[in-house]
Amino acid sequence: SEPSLDYVYMVLTTNSELNKSLADRNARLAVAHAIDYDGIITYLLGGFGVRPPSIIPIGIGGTTKEQTERFGYKLDLNKAKEYLKASNSPDGFKFNFHYSTSPTLNVPETLVNSIMFVLRI
Repeated sequence: SEPSLDYVYMVLTTNSELNKSLADRNARLAVAHAIDYDGIITYLLGGFGVRPPSIIPIGIGGTTKEQTERFGYKLDLNKAKEYLKASNSPDGFKFNFHYSTSPTLNVPETLVNSIMFVLRI
């Protein structure tokens, strides 16, 4: 198989009316560093995925796999703790995560729904 331009990305709100905690950049960065991106690729996508350095897929505008390692988010709980401590919600916070109700990228339909995240590192 070859990489394609199909991609799925997650967006966190900056609107304090929707979520006061996520309106804080440090809280969003805590979430970004608390996600196991490689685990998602391995266990949910069966290894059929790549982690780009940003919302721009690898191969577009000169983006490369090497940039992913240098600039891209990756699981780093120590950084997540630092950002959470510096946020307006240092003891943690909750937010709802909504996603498609139809299967995407062969993710089993039983896993596709709406869940609540609790960030407390």
